[in-house]
Amino acid sequence: MEEVVGQSHIVDYLLSCGSSYPHLLFTGATGIGKTFLSQQFLKHALKDIPEEHLNRYILKLSSCDDRGIASLRQKLVEFLRSNRQYDITAWVWIDDADSLPVLTQQALRRLMERYETHVRFLFSSCTSQSFIEPIQSRTVILQLLPINLYENFDFFCKKYSPHIELNEEVKNWVVGFCLGNARQLCLLLRLLEAVHSENLKEGEG
Repeated sequence: MEEVVGQSHIVDYLLSCGSSYPHLLFTGATGIGKTFLSQQFLKHALKDIPEEHLNRYILKLSSCDDRGIASLRQKLVEFLRSNRQYDITAWVWIDDADSLPVLTQQALRRLMERYETHVRFLFSSCTSQSFIEPIQSRTVILQLLPINLYENFDFFCKKYSPHIELNEEVKNWVVGFCLGNARQLCLLLRLLEAVHSENLKEGEG
């Protein structure tokens, strides 16, 4: 999880768990990096699983696409009952979980209890208050902190726009434009890199 920026308190906690993870709930403002942190964590937690078997160990859902328990149930039950070759905890990852209806949450709570021996749930949400108390009490809630985009600007540039150089004035403008939203910064740097590459191609033509 070395690519996770500005969340050392969460990374340190997750690493301290070894391979015995609780159910998790990542909370934080939009664009702060909850989805990226989830991806990096699951990559770490399942690092010993061959890539061709990963679909048996990660089920990703989103409340934006699957708001009712009817649409969730079949996917969940099939995944939870799957036979797995490796004795490693599987994960149900529910991204953007803010809008999960109460009835869906109640059903999820029962599934969390029933399959706890071999499956964990990972939720990401803007706030823990979106969840019913039984889910809150069964998860470790980890709050992502705002990222200082100015201090970490060079890291993001090397990753998303390695072929362009931005002066201090442009750097200040980009950071101010993004208003602390790391996702917005990544998208903007990717756009600048794409424009730069396109200009090079036109120049060569």
